[in-house]
Amino acid sequence: INAEYGVCKVGCLMSSVSMALAGHNIQIDLNGALKSANPGTLNAWLRANNGYNAGSDLYESAVPRINATRIIWEGSFIPTSKLSFQQVKVMLDSRSTVVIANVDNGGHFVLVTGYDSNDESILYVNDPGFQRSHYVWKQVVGWRVFVMH
Repeated sequence: INAEYGVCKVGCLMSSVSMALAGHNIQIDLNGALKSANPGTLNAWLRANNGYNAGSDLYESAVPRINATRIIWEGSFIPTSKLSFQQVKVMLDSRSTVVIANVDNGGHFVLVTGYDSNDESILYVNDPGFQRSHYVWKQVVGWRVFVMH
């Protein structure tokens, strides 16, 4: 796999996963040394552990192999209608469920960090690619969900 292509193609998804790992203090084992999660360490681990397919798409199901006792891959939910706003709120309130939203017509991923309790259309995010603090519900076209302890 071309390492740079993997980052360019799925860098926002991979960066969102690395933010979630870091937020849950889950370290990445690189050649026997535990490293803090960041896009560089996660990308190195994914490249070394068959975390990308031949087209450089991220295998989300590979992520739990980083620490199988602390990470569970719940799955992809596409289209968005497979999850209600109430379900996403419950996931976010649990603090152990990681919700990554697919936005911009499927072209971008962001880590969802919260929601506006006064306006149920607003999701607060950590956006690895743009200076955006939130997206609205109708901009989400799919989800990636993990549980991290």
